[in-house]
Order: sequence, then C-alpha cells, then structure tokens
Amino acid sequence: MKNKVFACMLLVAAMALSACGSVSTGQQPKVVSENDSSSAGSAEETESDAGQKAVSQDQIGRILEPIRAYEIGTAGSSLKACIAVNDFMQAFQKSDISADDLQAGTAEYYSGLSDDEKAELLEQVTALTSSYPDYFTADGAGLLSDAGIDQLSFTQDEADAAFNALKQAIGAD
Repeated sequence: MKNKVFACMLLVAAMALSACGSVSTGQQPKVVSENDSSSAGSAEETESDAGQKAVSQDQIGRILEPIRAYEIGTAGSSLKACIAVNDFMQAFQKSDISADDLQAGTAEYYSGLSDDEKAELLEQVTALTSSYPDYFTADGAGLLSDAGIDQLSFTQDEADAAFNALKQAIGAD
C-alpha cells in the first residue's frame, strides 16, 4: 500500500514538474494590465500585447496547475495537499509576478471556466488555504518530511499573500 501511495506521489510530482516548462520564445512573459500605457499605439503593438495576454493566461494556468491537480478526499490527501501547496508556491515564485498580478490573472482565468470547474477550483483553493498554515508548525515539519519536502522555499506571509490573492480572484472570501 505504501508503495502505491509513493508511486502516486511521484507521479503527481512528475506531472507538476512537467507543467512548469519554460516559454518557447525565450522571453519572460509579462502580465499586461488595462492601465499599461504601452498597449496604446499601432495595430502591431496591440497584437503583440494580445499575444502577451495569451502567454499570461498560459502562465497563470501553469502556476495554478498544482492546485487544479489536487484531489480532495483521496488517500494521502494531506500529503498531496502539502505537495500541491509547495509546487504552487514554487511556480508562483518562479513566475516573478506580484500577488496583485496573480489575482488579476486568476480572475481572468476563472471567468473562462465552466461552472463545474469554478466550483472545483473554489473547493481546491479553500482546502489548500486551510491546510498550509500547519506547515509552519512543529507538527508540520513531519508532514513536510513525509511528503518529501526538505524545506519550504516560502514564508507564511508569502503563502498568505498568494492564497489571499487566489481567494479574492475566485470570490472565496
């Protein structure tokens, strides 16, 4: 049984890592806001900005992938939650976008989901939001170790900012 759980954890970790690929253009995508003055101009610039918005949604999709892959209520769900939170935070940190940009991008991403997908994402974010504060306690160290995570690369304040941005974007407050 432990081997099956371990194999599932490895599969989830491998899928999460494969979802964190780089952008093929070699350029770091940027989130374009409506107030971005560079979006006013020629048709060529507008097309370029539209391309960047599409990349931005791809980027948001990659950041949210560990959360979307999290299965609530399955065997080993507390370990899977730990891995999902860690992978989400690493993807968010690697993206080098702000919590405000995460919120805006997630709101746009969320608006494109079906009602069932919205309900599922809301449930996943709510479950993970309630679990991650435990990782910063003495008991949480054992859970992290069991999940194969030696050390968190983020602080509780950073996790609070990211998860608050998600909750606001999807109306989970």
